[in-house]
Amino acid sequence: MIELRIDGHVLTVVPGTTLLEAARSLNIELPTLCHRRDLPPNTSCMICAVHEMKTDRLLPACSALAEQHMVIETANDKVQKFRRTTLELLFSEHVGECIAPCQMACPADLQIPLMMQEIAANDFAAAIRTIKMDIALPGTLGYVCTAPCENACRRKKIDNSAAICLLKRAVALEDLQTSIHYAPAVSPPSGYKVVVVGGGPTGLAAAYYLRLFGHACSLLEADEHLGGHLREYIELGSLPAEVLNQEIEMIIGLGIEIRVNTVIDSPAAITELLRQFDAVVLAIGQDPPCAPADLGFEVTVSGIPVDPISLVTVNPGVYAGGGCIRRRKLAVQSVADGKRLAHSIHQGLSGPIGRPDPPSTLSKLGKLNLDELQEFLLDTQLPSETTPKTATHLTRDDAIARAQSCLQCGCRAADSCKLRLYADQYQADIRRYPRDGNQKFRRITDHPYVIYEPGKCIKCGLCVAITRDGGEDLGLTFVGRGFDIRVEVPLNEILERGLRQTARQCVDCCPSGALSFKPNWNAESS
Repeated sequence: MIELRIDGHVLTVVPGTTLLEAARSLNIELPTLCHRRDLPPNTSCMICAVHEMKTDRLLPACSALAEQHMVIETANDKVQKFRRTTLELLFSEHVGECIAPCQMACPADLQIPLMMQEIAANDFAAAIRTIKMDIALPGTLGYVCTAPCENACRRKKIDNSAAICLLKRAVALEDLQTSIHYAPAVSPPSGYKVVVVGGGPTGLAAAYYLRLFGHACSLLEADEHLGGHLREYIELGSLPAEVLNQEIEMIIGLGIEIRVNTVIDSPAAITELLRQFDAVVLAIGQDPPCAPADLGFEVTVSGIPVDPISLVTVNPGVYAGGGCIRRRKLAVQSVADGKRLAHSIHQGLSGPIGRPDPPSTLSKLGKLNLDELQEFLLDTQLPSETTPKTATHLTRDDAIARAQSCLQCGCRAADSCKLRLYADQYQADIRRYPRDGNQKFRRITDHPYVIYEPGKCIKCGLCVAITRDGGEDLGLTFVGRGFDIRVEVPLNEILERGLRQTARQCVDCCPSGALSFKPNWNAESS
């Protein structure tokens, strides 16, 4: 037996045990990108490096064997710095984009590429679930949103932007026309009570998400109707009243107490609300009858000052968003504020939300030339069409066709990419080493249900080993030498020839999203 010390723990292991296996026996998890338990070690990424203190060496834990009386540290400053630098070097070759430009531009962070995939697949039920995860009033916004997502759409640089808002509207209207509208499940009662002051888009969205989190919620409105400045769009003829009214009724139907003709107009009124409720949300705009200044808050040129992350005011327990913290009345931003308020309050009251926050590291493609943009068209089924702003209705077939024009330029593995997750963990500066200007975006789509983006490949070798052991006639292999090495199908064959039996295993194992499934993939196809 071999005795060694890892992070202060003494243990004995059998000869032939790797340092990675020894660490795992102590429940010490080391980062890995190129390692899989059932495959021989590749030692290509070095992210698993540990520090052998006696010799002052950094060793790859996946392949280095335990030796008698080793003293190993797995997370000291030297190790952390090495892993951070390793990640930064990997990103210097990374040609990929974590989040599509349209989603980056959406104040509500709607998962637009996923919505477009679901519409294109004729799965409107899935699309409305996706939409209502981030937008409480999708039908209304489908009419009145200024569509910053469409301005950012990469397809706009080729011909015309995808009709994102119109498609969101089509899905929402179809749901409104059904006998049973989709309503997300409400979590069990939390025991907390929250009051929302103001029944405009921010207040409605805040109440919606607070109820979904299981909090008892009361909504106070000074007017006799809910909706706030959204009703101005009805007067202008750009928003059907029945759409807004139906969506408000759906929100109320989650179990929200409504009090209209209720004015909160003094500091004493706020104090009383804090006595009755665990949190207070101010979503009142900046106009009488209950202007922020009347409530005893300092008011700047923009509105009530709040913490930029939590939206909490200087008064503990009081949060603010929407029109009372900014002058601009942008409906989608107001709805996004409502969601942020609800998430912030929920985290303050009950802890983390059910859906974990995505990694913050964001790799971007930057400006692409025309040839690179054409790569996105390789697997797009239909050309984009100009969408009249006056259009009010799409047939299901038309919506499907328009959704199929989406370039799907975001990463399909953005939330599970190990490269991105580790960059967050080790606080890597992904722009520390500038990318070589000769590296171009490429997308290989000559496979029925797999996409390969070579610029995201970190040459870990996992797919090469899987195709070799999986009985592929050609499989995948390393081509070239040194810095020019790359993973390809041998003999310049198409991707379909290399991935006939092991496509699913390779996609599931890829640590950086270089291999991913097309939207039309299903489990039976592989």
